[in-house]
Amino acid sequence: MPKIISTREHLILYLASRLPYKYLVKALYDGEVENLGSFKSDEDPEFMGWVIRIRTIIGKVDFYAFVHVVNSTHYKLHVLDQAPVWKYWVGDKCENELYRGDHPDRYFKLREQELNNG
Repeated sequence: MPKIISTREHLILYLASRLPYKYLVKALYDGEVENLGSFKSDEDPEFMGWVIRIRTIIGKVDFYAFVHVVNSTHYKLHVLDQAPVWKYWVGDKCENELYRGDHPDRYFKLREQELNNG
């Protein structure tokens, strides 16, 4: 496991080594994994990281993991109980593809929709 998460593969390896439930680790390899890109908190601008959707192969249940970037070599994992709030997506403000997520055009539209409806 590299010290710095700089690729999608590094992100998956980090999750596999830190997720607290075996069924989520299994879903990383057998289910669907989508990097939703970078999200930031309104309350704390330093609170930023990736949200990853993990869909189990059995039951097609979605789980979300938030990898908080504390600094360039230190991360914290949070398993979320709900989908992210799209108005906090900031992937389009980053040059790094990992921060943009797997489908940045779709995420941009989801954020715009939420901002216009909220």
